[in-house]
Amino acid sequence: MTVWSVALDDFEHRLDQFHAVLDEGTPPAGLWPPADVIGVPLPPELADRARALLERARQVEGELLRRRAELPTPRQSAVRRRRTPAFSSFSADL
Repeated sequence: MTVWSVALDDFEHRLDQFHAVLDEGTPPAGLWPPADVIGVPLPPELADRARALLERARQVEGELLRRRAELPTPRQSAVRRRRTPAFSSFSADL
């Protein structure tokens, strides 16, 4: 197994982690790419896999951007907070 095979395995795992962030909100740890692949040419037999993972990364990025666009802006959040009456969840029957 080459350092690039290990690096692509790691990249794939990180994409899974980033997708988990979208689904569950759990942040990934660590940096990519690993230091041992920097300056090492990608073997030609791994090019298709690398391209597929890059496409998958673009899809994850697109999903992040789509979800971010759906979030309320700070102004929308402020308006929502002003409309919420104070202590609205407290019972008057104390």
